[in-house]
Amino acid sequence: MLLKELDTPISIINVIDLGIDLEKMKDKLRAGYKEYEPDVYLTQRNKIEILQSHLSQEEIDRVGYDVWMKIYKGEIPDKDFPIIFPHIASDVLKTISSLQPTRMRLISECELTWKENSWEIQRIPCAPFQQTEALIATNDLDYRLIPRKFKELPEYLFDEDLKKILIQVGNKVKEFNNSAKKLSISIHHTLILCIPDQISSNSPEGIHQDGVDYIVSALVIERNNVYGGKSIIYGADAKTPLLNITLQSGQGIFQPDKGTELWHEVTSISLINTDEPGYRSTIGFDILVLD
Repeated sequence: MLLKELDTPISIINVIDLGIDLEKMKDKLRAGYKEYEPDVYLTQRNKIEILQSHLSQEEIDRVGYDVWMKIYKGEIPDKDFPIIFPHIASDVLKTISSLQPTRMRLISECELTWKENSWEIQRIPCAPFQQTEALIATNDLDYRLIPRKFKELPEYLFDEDLKKILIQVGNKVKEFNNSAKKLSISIHHTLILCIPDQISSNSPEGIHQDGVDYIVSALVIERNNVYGGKSIIYGADAKTPLLNITLQSGQGIFQPDKGTELWHEVTSISLINTDEPGYRSTIGFDILVLD
């Protein structure tokens, strides 16, 4: 629900309004889940969080920035942890080694160009993904500043449904920035898996900004046997909720991001029936106005 009138553009978009058959879209993406690959960076981040939870702040500082970055990038293997962290208990190291990926993902990039009162879409090769202007409300170390490389979305999934959504995204930007003529959009297909005894979240950085002009955060494709996953937008203090909603299939949030007083997060998900698999499938869009 909205708690007060907003002076910045935030809106819920729904793919049904675009003439998209949501059930067919679900079926196609569900069949495409086999293409998704584990987000190894998130798994490494989870390892770091477990390690740091068993260290004092003095020990964390003593290890140093470079070591944490090398662990994050996978340059330091698990077998070296007992040497670097001799006081970490063996059961903790065993837990770290047994972690399973909770986020699967694909990435694609495109440019939208405004010509003759409509958007033209051109898919382009993906550069390493780096969020150089991203912010975390707590001012903690933001691993998103590191370049990351993900598997590119197969061409058959860059389909007419996705193009309809991209046109709608471009039109939303036009509503609030009529001078925009060219957009760069990074598209993130993610699948968050519920793994017993592990945290499953699509925003492990907590309350944050993504560092781009506009975002569509978590356009939900499918929720299967899960609860949680609330999308929350906060005001300038990064504490006061302005919007708190559990998005359903076909829904996403369009909002400005960089340079605004808006912060956001998505809460973790958990299984409803612990005897059955659970997951949350989404598409996210990071939008930069190039001109």
